[in-house]
Amino acid sequence: MEESWQERILSASGSPDVFLREKQLRFIGEGITDITPLAHCREVRELILSANELESIEALRDCPQLKQAKSLKELEVSGLDREQLCSLAELASLEKLTLVGLASGAEESVELLGQLVNLRTLELEEVSLSNLEFLRNCPNLQRVKLKDSSIQDASALAKTATAFFTS
Repeated sequence: MEESWQERILSASGSPDVFLREKQLRFIGEGITDITPLAHCREVRELILSANELESIEALRDCPQLKQAKSLKELEVSGLDREQLCSLAELASLEKLTLVGLASGAEESVELLGQLVNLRTLELEEVSLSNLEFLRNCPNLQRVKLKDSSIQDASALAKTATAFFTS
């Protein structure tokens, strides 16, 4: 394991054993590119990774504990690319998702977020999208927050009875 992760684990939790059982992990702007060590955190429910430069979120998608135990309920990430959005769509247990910015070309894959059927809250920050049609596939969606974002056609918000717009 990288020394930087060893330091993060000790700083966040004091010991590796405690870290593995954490329910909430926040790593904001820490220059993280690889989240492989997080695949061992079987009980994490809230994961904040914004303002990092993640190369992949495969560790989340490939972790059977997070997918099958449905433990990960809240995720905040930034700058995802097309492939990462595809991986994200497989995290069906998510109830709250915050996306801060998208990499160039990722907008085309945002419709995959419609697969997040348990999603209750979606926050989009600094995102430019042509529409929000994928929201129609999120039956539990209660809140949509758009901040510093541009949506050409937001009519899906009006047709999604439980969703509303805040800024």
